[in-house]
Amino acid sequence: MLFVVVPGRARAGEPAPGGQWVDDSEAVDERSGDHVDRSPGTVSTPAEVPDEPSSPAAKPTSQTSTANADSSPAPTPIEQTAPRDWRAQWPVAPEQEPSAKPPEKRRRLPRFRRSEVLERPRADPSQTPLAATESEVSENIAAILAAYPGERIDMIDAREQQREAIEEAPGRAHRFLPLPSIRSEPLVGLTIGGSLTYAYRKPQASYNRVYLLLLARVSTRRVHEYRGDLEVRDVFGRQELFQLGLSMRLDPVFPYYGVANHSDLRGGVPFDARLYTSRVNTTGGYFRYQHRIINSRRGVWRALVGYAFYRDKIRPSPGSLLFHERPQDLGTTRRGTLQAGVTWDSRDNTWNPHRGSAHDLNITVATPWLGSTATWARLSGNARFFVPLGIPDLVLATRIGIDGLVGATEDLPLTALGQFGDLPGREGFGGATIGRGFIRRRFIGRYKALLSSELRFDAFEISVRDRPLALGIKAFVDVARVSDKLVPEFRDFEISGGPGLFIVINRFAVVRMDVGFSREFAAMYVLGSHAF
Repeated sequence: MLFVVVPGRARAGEPAPGGQWVDDSEAVDERSGDHVDRSPGTVSTPAEVPDEPSSPAAKPTSQTSTANADSSPAPTPIEQTAPRDWRAQWPVAPEQEPSAKPPEKRRRLPRFRRSEVLERPRADPSQTPLAATESEVSENIAAILAAYPGERIDMIDAREQQREAIEEAPGRAHRFLPLPSIRSEPLVGLTIGGSLTYAYRKPQASYNRVYLLLLARVSTRRVHEYRGDLEVRDVFGRQELFQLGLSMRLDPVFPYYGVANHSDLRGGVPFDARLYTSRVNTTGGYFRYQHRIINSRRGVWRALVGYAFYRDKIRPSPGSLLFHERPQDLGTTRRGTLQAGVTWDSRDNTWNPHRGSAHDLNITVATPWLGSTATWARLSGNARFFVPLGIPDLVLATRIGIDGLVGATEDLPLTALGQFGDLPGREGFGGATIGRGFIRRRFIGRYKALLSSELRFDAFEISVRDRPLALGIKAFVDVARVSDKLVPEFRDFEISGGPGLFIVINRFAVVRMDVGFSREFAAMYVLGSHAF
């Protein structure tokens, strides 16, 4: 049963501020001078105070008032709802003189309400208007309960006070998170480094207004990676999104196993032999702008435009597979591209979503006048869904993607053949994000399709120095089709999967550990974000 505290008169013998239960069995109306019955179980509201009578005949007698009070049914709870400024709208009745007759029976208030009443300052009747009708009191109660359906009034009050305390707390909008970066991936080795993450997020907001990531790490296989990514949202109040990134990667063990090569490589040359590896150094950056075009209650549609430029310097090992199959890639290759498309985002949290979806459809064009070595194009589409299964902490995350390259085979860059063109671009199929369980960039080709699914469960959450720390477990499966032909064949499909753990720090930084198994390989990955 929902009890709603409404303003009333003070109990006999002790004046108290408005907004509490009244238990005296009889009180005196200071306007009329008559006695009004206050039997146990009734609630006094400002609606019971009659307006100033226009004539003596309109003034009720004490016997009439008592009879009406005894025969009237008990008030029923009002199940309606309320703005956040409900305290300011809550009517408070002026204080009454204590009744000469002591109450017959007192109803004890719940402990939490009694403490709140005693701690709150006395209301000033001259500053607070008195609701004169029962409909006004009902509207105020309904407004409060509407914002919190199915909750008790005491719980509503506690939540409002907690929300105000969080919003008033200084410095909580800025979050700095320096972390050591330790990751492991086959053909890269153990990578050690560090990262600094900065996020500006308003209290109670579900997204970061500003997000900055600075990262530097080096692996035992001499792979160097340096990166900086900046994301700024809602600068002009139109839910727009600016993205800027710069990166440099020095990779002396860049793999190449052939284009659309699905033959079983087990029992032959080791995956990290010089036959399959080359030195590739990549430097460059990107800029993207997303402008809101449609805003609904469920999410935001944005138009996307961006430019990216990367420079690849490829030096294959003498006698390697890349040296014999793709000599056109030797030397320096430039990738200057212009990107355009649309995006949809309704996720409740960008870094660890529990519900919503994120989709993108974009086309990328590379030509010499954009700074590219050759002319080619890419069409890519991706859909990501996050669905809670019964409870909020159990989430089914699914990603579906397609990717196709257009252009002459000899003009297609080696790096583009092994990437999915989503936002952001990822290597695959094979590696830490797509095709976990296969060696990095195991399958590359002109046409790619992907289905990846993860069952994530946030097991528990603790607080470490006032910062939430959540531990979760998951199981995943990756299925992909990579081919050099538009019409697929059965052998073009590959599957891998396994279990994993993840940690969510301060609800915006994720560290995950996945163990993937495939028909050729098994590997463990430790990285700093979800796969999607």
